[in-house]
Amino acid sequence: MKYFLAPIVFFLLSVSSFAQQKVDSTQLITDLQFLSSDSLQGRFTGQAGHAIAQDYIVNRFSQMGLRAFFPEYKQAFKFESKITKTELEGVNLAAIVQGMSDEMIVITAHYDHMGMRNGQVFNGADDNASGVAALLAIAEYFQANTPYHTMVFVCFDAEEHGLKGADAFVNSIVFEKEKTLLNLNMDMVSRSAKKEIYASGTYYNKTLKKWMSDYRPALPVQVKLGHDNPKTGIHDWTNQSDQAAFHKQGIPFLYFGVEDHPDYHKPSDDFEKIDLGFYLNTTNTLLDIVKYLDDKLRKQDLK
Repeated sequence: MKYFLAPIVFFLLSVSSFAQQKVDSTQLITDLQFLSSDSLQGRFTGQAGHAIAQDYIVNRFSQMGLRAFFPEYKQAFKFESKITKTELEGVNLAAIVQGMSDEMIVITAHYDHMGMRNGQVFNGADDNASGVAALLAIAEYFQANTPYHTMVFVCFDAEEHGLKGADAFVNSIVFEKEKTLLNLNMDMVSRSAKKEIYASGTYYNKTLKKWMSDYRPALPVQVKLGHDNPKTGIHDWTNQSDQAAFHKQGIPFLYFGVEDHPDYHKPSDDFEKIDLGFYLNTTNTLLDIVKYLDDKLRKQDLK
């Protein structure tokens, strides 16, 4: 993949709402571009490009000074792949920012993708390099600005194989369910012709629904509720990404994502297709929502 960082930086500096941006925009785009590059060969679990992505994320955690949630940030696990029908080994990557309270908000995004098929690389720029880069940006903000609640940042492996990384995490002896207030999962957050992103999950929690209904983004991104009613069939996203593992444990969740686009799970899901203005605004909006919910949860329980 070709790199065009100078024009990208110029673009970011020209964004009209730049004054309201709080994440490091240059680093955000650098992370997205690297994680969706051809050199990572589609980030298929257990393969060489996937290991490069893993090392990159660990190095970013370390550079930010984040405390490791697991030894060296890594949780290894074995699973039966729904794609290969064989046993594979996955690795979740997790870091922690200690807040004033030990109660936790767990922020998640999967870093694996579809790999290579018939000589074509499935780069997964939107799915889900976008979520991982956003997670890194939000983690960097809270490392510099202590939150009230402790923030756990997890990059899941093996989402494409049947949400195996999320299942391994919530069933690990390190994960403290009783201290976990909320899961915020990001999966495909960088492309929308309508400039909208969904916050799915409020169907299951009236308090969360009220809070998100009251929320008004400062940037030009529509935050819509929905895609969580079990009566809507395939349009119900509840069990379609890693938040499903938390939901099964009775933990409230919000799943942030855009609706499917023509490049979903295709080799054309490339960095060049990303709407950089929308993505930057969305990432800053997601950061703002985390801050908003951190404050709300300080004053009221999710009951």
